[in-house]
Amino acid sequence: MTEVPENNKKNNVSDNLTNENNAENVTLGTDVFSQQKGNFQHEERRNYKDSVFVDLFYTDENAGKNLLSLYNALYDDSLTDIHALKGVRLENILYMPFANDIAFTVESKKIILGEHQSTLNRNMPLRCLLYVAREYEQLIPVRKRFRTKAAQIPTPYFIIFYNGKAEQEKETLLRLSDAYQEKSDSGTYALELEVRMININQKAGHPILKKCPILREYSEFVEHVRAHGNDEQKLTTAVKECIREGILSEYLERKCREVINMLIGEYDYEMDMQEKQEEIREEMQEVIAKAEKAAAEAKAEKAAAEAKAEKAVAEAKAEKAAAEAKAEKAAAEAKAERAAAEAKAERAAAEKTKQLLGSLVQKGLLSAKDAAAEMGVSEETFLKWIE
Repeated sequence: MTEVPENNKKNNVSDNLTNENNAENVTLGTDVFSQQKGNFQHEERRNYKDSVFVDLFYTDENAGKNLLSLYNALYDDSLTDIHALKGVRLENILYMPFANDIAFTVESKKIILGEHQSTLNRNMPLRCLLYVAREYEQLIPVRKRFRTKAAQIPTPYFIIFYNGKAEQEKETLLRLSDAYQEKSDSGTYALELEVRMININQKAGHPILKKCPILREYSEFVEHVRAHGNDEQKLTTAVKECIREGILSEYLERKCREVINMLIGEYDYEMDMQEKQEEIREEMQEVIAKAEKAAAEAKAEKAAAEAKAEKAVAEAKAEKAAAEAKAEKAAAEAKAERAAAEAKAERAAAEKTKQLLGSLVQKGLLSAKDAAAEMGVSEETFLKWIE
């Protein structure tokens, strides 16, 4: 889906894609093609591959035939009536400022939304959901939506034609449920939408390139353009080379100058986009640099706070250790003093006991032998004490 200017408020549905020669203009999104004069007007700048892709399969005078070939290749059908395909690509809608590359119904039974991309966009299932809802809103009259009988709606199919430089699988299935924040244990969801992404690069070798010659030639055309470059002379050489090799030869011979102009304009667009992306990158780098600086400052402040806290803890531990050491010293001193006092008291008591016993021995009230036994010394030692 390609973004379009928001000031375009049209909401038309195209007529049948046919080769009939008439003077009516068929309005398909922002691409206006006059079937009588063969004029192609592109009101918006887009990637050159997308522009040629849309022109080939949707807006060119042979678009009906090409689209029929593409449809048959996609779904292994053998449809031959171009009138069975009806282009229904919506133009810009007030609340949805983007348009699908190709959108068409098949016999009013199927609705196929196709998108050409050079980069993989994982949001395509969501964008397709928004787009197809608007399609149904346009295709199904309001009165039918309120009837008790179920309104018959065309079955939707979603296709991405990938033609970028980055390596991708031959075919990939993108699902809306991949974006769901809460996953289902059963793997089923109330709302699911699948987008089939087909790699149409020659190297990928998808079978559809053999089934649809015009798509194969388009892929070859892109490779030639990539190989030559982006100035007018090189692009002209690439186009002429494709004509010589029979690659989109009828289309390029008829629209040579027009295709070259589109390619030149789109390369300018790509350069503008690159400049804008570079500006965004620079702004993001500034934002990141500021965020990193703020983070570094916060980290430094945190480190300083942690260091201060560690210092305070260490000081508290040191003070506690000093207090404990002081307390232990005081306890030891008190213990020593107590022990000295106890020893002094014991000596004083022993001396008093010795004097008392000596007095009793001298008075003849106690024998020296019994007094010595009481003091725990020999009789001889006790007699020396009292001499």
